[in-house]
Amino acid sequence: MTIREAELFLNIPENSVETYEDDLIDTIESSLFEQKAFFLAKVPIQKMFESRLKKLLVLKEALDLIKYNFKYEFEEKEIHFKKGDFVLEIFQNYNIQKQKLKFGILNSQNPLEIHFLVLQKIKLEKCYAENWFEDSCWEESTLVSKELDPMEILKAIKEFEISNGKTFEDLKKMRNNPPEILISEMKRLSLLFKMY
Repeated sequence: MTIREAELFLNIPENSVETYEDDLIDTIESSLFEQKAFFLAKVPIQKMFESRLKKLLVLKEALDLIKYNFKYEFEEKEIHFKKGDFVLEIFQNYNIQKQKLKFGILNSQNPLEIHFLVLQKIKLEKCYAENWFEDSCWEESTLVSKELDPMEILKAIKEFEISNGKTFEDLKKMRNNPPEILISEMKRLSLLFKMY
């Protein structure tokens, strides 16, 4: 990318960074708002997010080229999501971590931090899906990008527990008559883990 390409990317007339600083700030905020809205609304799938993640890096490159003083420092906190046996415990842990990442993305104005947090969100989704994975269960016709309502899943998990179904092993072996929504979620997440 050249300096002129950076200026065009940021909607700045040639050699006018100082006089267009307010417009530049609006452009940065608008660009980040658009990217964040996408990342927060969609299921975090690497292939689906790749081009948007690249746009964040292009924004950083453009800002660097025009020598805009932008503070990129942030604390990189890797997520740690363990495999587990109990459906309710894993579901709750996943949702706590997911909300923290969403909150971080929503509140950040730093393209590098947003990039990092989105990669953590993708990693979290993959780790969560691994708990649900059943090799014989996934179907390519399942729509991976459509999340089921978390409140409905929680309700189904509690119903499952009432009938003494507690573990992923119980669910995968169809013990204790699991609710259909849990079977659908297992199919969706198994496909996500296998293919994406």
